[in-house]
Amino acid sequence: MTAILDFINAFFAGLYHIAQWCLDAVVTVLGVTIQIFFEGFLAIILAFVQGLDFGSLSVSLASSWGLLDYRVAWVLTQSGVPTGFSMLALAYGIRFSLNLIPSWLTRI
Repeated sequence: MTAILDFINAFFAGLYHIAQWCLDAVVTVLGVTIQIFFEGFLAIILAFVQGLDFGSLSVSLASSWGLLDYRVAWVLTQSGVPTGFSMLALAYGIRFSLNLIPSWLTRI
């Protein structure tokens, strides 16, 4: 009787290990697939961002700051106005890009 119980336990333990191995393989394949699609998406975004040219904008902004009195420019820089403007621009950019996501994808 013990031999039969040992065989049954070993048989179901083997089935459990095979099922666990298959599930691990499926999870790994799904993870790699998601990673490949995500990396492709990031490559597309990188190509888009690298295609933008902000060189003339930065030159015009630098020349505008150069027209200010040096004391005013120093106070603005020390109070963090350029950093604040860049944070606001980034926040608006993120908000506008998040508005592109359809609402039915974000509803739970």
